[in-house]
Amino acid sequence: MTPAAVLFWSALGVLVLLAAVIALPVRLALIAETEPRRRLRLWLVLFGGLTPSLPVVDTERRGQRSRSRSTRKERNRKQRRPRRDRASRMLRAAPSLLRGLLGPVSVGRLRVHCRFGLDDPALTGQTFGLIAPLVYGCRWAWPRVADVRVTPVFDRACLDGEADVAITFVPLRLLPP
Repeated sequence: MTPAAVLFWSALGVLVLLAAVIALPVRLALIAETEPRRRLRLWLVLFGGLTPSLPVVDTERRGQRSRSRSTRKERNRKQRRPRRDRASRMLRAAPSLLRGLLGPVSVGRLRVHCRFGLDDPALTGQTFGLIAPLVYGCRWAWPRVADVRVTPVFDRACLDGEADVAITFVPLRLLPP
């Protein structure tokens, strides 16, 4: 085979592989926990489940490079404030964008258990009173597989819990939104 033919068939193979990644379902699995140690794990499964789970993030792995964190002043200097009209147009378009992005997403597993407490028990109760209607009153909006629990802790300040989420989507269906 000539070098041009090898290049052509290689490019065609890469394009077919890219098309398969875009057109076939992708599954993301996330597990986050705070007890006994803080840990976040994220896996990716391509081609509708034909590949093994590919680890994307695992905070417990050794030898990961840490990002340098810039100060708040440096971040504010780097950011430009958008114009008000542009920001208002973005806010008006946000609900339709979210509907378009969440429509093709299928939730396979959703389990979130959280415990929180503030320094003042009254503030803890007030915060739980604001959160409870969203978590428990809107169960009809949650997927059937959802198991979401929020528990207030009144005797100390704390925030801990665990989350186990698995979603499936087809990247090609996310392009129109």
